[in-house]
Amino acid sequence: MKLTLIRHGKANDTLSNIKDFDRELTEQGEIELINNIENNITALQSIDLIICSWSKRTRQTCELLCDFITIENNNIIYDDNLYMFENRYDAFIDYLYEYKHKNHICFIGHDYWLSDFAIYLSDNNLRLKTGEIMHISYNL
Repeated sequence: MKLTLIRHGKANDTLSNIKDFDRELTEQGEIELINNIENNITALQSIDLIICSWSKRTRQTCELLCDFITIENNNIIYDDNLYMFENRYDAFIDYLYEYKHKNHICFIGHDYWLSDFAIYLSDNNLRLKTGEIMHISYNL
């Protein structure tokens, strides 16, 4: 199975009086994200399922991705569990089993858990910056 992990684009500052869950992408965040999508477009075309956190900035990230790839709405899942999987890698892998019939799953979520999960799966010690995309092959 191919996994694509996308950390949401740069969002508005947390110092405002907006709840973290409701923070939106900045214009610069959108531009950087679009550039990263365009640079990965060949690999992204095969996505057959998107699982996205419910936060505003991750949903906006998903919408930008969907402007570039073809995927049916019933293959996009907004799941608030992605907002809460921090340090629960075994639970997240169990979550993946539900979708083992898919070939290429894209997760759109948050740091730190997204980077930590990538490290857990790949032994690659790189942290995902906002708007970055990482591809991992994983056997369930």
